[in-house]
Amino acid sequence: MKKAIATLFIIFSCYFSFSQSFKDNYFPLRDYEPSKEFLKKVLSGYDSLRVAQTYTGHGQKKEVKDVFKDTKKEIKELDTAGLLMRNDTITKYLQKLVDKIQQKNSMLAGRKFTVFTYRTGEPNATCWGAGIILVNLDLISKYSNEEELVSTLCHEMSHDIIGHMVKNVEERYAITQSAEFKKELKDIKDHEFGKFKKIEALITKFMKKYTKSNRVRELEADSLGLILYCNAGYPAYYAFEEMEKLDSVDNPAFINKIDYVKNFNTTVFPFKNAWLEEDEDETISGGNMAKEVPDSLKTHPDCPNRLIALKRIAKNMKYNPAKPATHNNSVYTFYRMKSFFEILTYNQDELNIGDAMYDVLQLSIMYPNNMYVKCSMVNCLYEIFASKTNHYMSQIVDMPDKSRNPSYNQLLVFLHNINSDVAKNLMLTYYKQNVENKTDNAFGEYVVTLIRSINMTKKEQEKIVDEYKKKYNDKYYLSLLKRRFNQKKT
Repeated sequence: MKKAIATLFIIFSCYFSFSQSFKDNYFPLRDYEPSKEFLKKVLSGYDSLRVAQTYTGHGQKKEVKDVFKDTKKEIKELDTAGLLMRNDTITKYLQKLVDKIQQKNSMLAGRKFTVFTYRTGEPNATCWGAGIILVNLDLISKYSNEEELVSTLCHEMSHDIIGHMVKNVEERYAITQSAEFKKELKDIKDHEFGKFKKIEALITKFMKKYTKSNRVRELEADSLGLILYCNAGYPAYYAFEEMEKLDSVDNPAFINKIDYVKNFNTTVFPFKNAWLEEDEDETISGGNMAKEVPDSLKTHPDCPNRLIALKRIAKNMKYNPAKPATHNNSVYTFYRMKSFFEILTYNQDELNIGDAMYDVLQLSIMYPNNMYVKCSMVNCLYEIFASKTNHYMSQIVDMPDKSRNPSYNQLLVFLHNINSDVAKNLMLTYYKQNVENKTDNAFGEYVVTLIRSINMTKKEQEKIVDEYKKKYNDKYYLSLLKRRFNQKKT
C-alpha cells in the first residue's frame, strides 16, 4: 500500500511539474545544493581514481595527486558559493538522461556518473574526472532539443571513460619535465635581455605539443560519444546538429526583436532614437585581446572539422544520418525555459545587469504577463539607476562591442546612452504600470522595498528592511536587501 501511494505521489509530482506554466509567474529554485554527505561521497571518487593509476615516477604521482586535491577544492568552492545544483528538477532531469545512457551501453556497467548543474552564464559542459560532469545552466538554454544535450553528455562521459583528465595531467608533467624543455628554459635564464619574449615563445612551442594531443582526445571523445549516443536510441542527425550549434553557442539563446519604444517610452522622457546610436569614439572593440587564437593552440578542433569526422564515423558504423519524421520536444522545452529563467535569476544576483536586462526583454516578449519578469525589469532598471547615480555602471553592464551579437550590443548602447534621470523615470513608470499593487510574493515585495528606499536615509532603509522581514522573512531576499543598502545611497 505504501509503495502504491509513493508511486502515485511521484506520478502526481511529475504531472504537477510539467503542468506548471511560465505564463503568469516564476519562482526561482531554492535549496538545490547537494548535501555535505553526498558531496563528500562523490569527491571520494578522486581518491579511488588516484590509487588505481600507474605512475612512471614519484614526481608524476605527486602531480596527479595535487591536481585531484585542487579539483576537489574547486568543486567545494563552487558549492560554498551556491553555484552547484543537485537537488532540483533540472539536475534530476540531467541525471536521468545520464542514467539512461548508462543503461543502454553495457560497456558502462559498474561505473558511477554524477551530474551537477553549474549556475553560470557561460555555455559549456565539462568532465571533471571521477565520473563527475558539470553542465552549465546557459548551455541547457542554448540547445533546442534533448538530443543535442544528450550528445554533449555522451561526449563528456567519454572523456571520463577514456581517462582524459589524468592523461592531460601526465602529458603536461612530461612536457615540463622533459630534458629539452629544461635545457631551453635554462638557456633563456642565462640571457640578460629579452627573457619575457623568449619564455613566451618557449611556452607556445611546447603548448603546440600539448594542444595537438588534446585535440586528438576531443576527437576520441566525439567518436566514443557518438557510439554511446546512438546505442541509447538517439538519432545521429541531432548529434550532427549539436556539433554545428557549438560554433555559435556563445550567441544569445533568443534574439527576438526588442521594441524599445514600447518598453522605454514615457511622458516625461519620450523615447529618442539617439539612445540607440553608438558613439564610435567610445566603443570598446577588443584591441589586441580580440586577436584570433591560432588553430595550432586551440585545445578543441574547429567544429566544422569535428563534424566531418563525426559524419565519417557515423557512416562507418552505418548509423542513419536522416532527420526523423516525428519529434516530440515538449519535455526539453520545459527544462530549457526553466534554465533560462534561472539564468535570469543568476544574472540579477551576480549583478550582471546587462545580461539580466537582455534576458528580461526576451522573456517579456514570450511571457508578457509573467510577474517575475515584470519585477525583474524593475529590479534591473533600479540597478541601472543606482549604478549611474553612483558611477559604477561599467562594473555591472559591459561596454558596447561590435563583435557581440547585434541585438545584445544594441541594448548595451542604449543602457550606456541613457542618464540616471531617464533610468529613474523608466523604472518608476514601469513600476506604476506593471507592478505596483499587483504582486504578493517575496520577490515582488523585494522590488517594492527597492522603490521605497529611493532617497531614504540609512536609518529609514533599515526600517523598511525590518518591515520586509516581518512580512516575508525570506532569508534570500533579506540578504540581497542588506547587500544593496550597504552600498552607497541612491
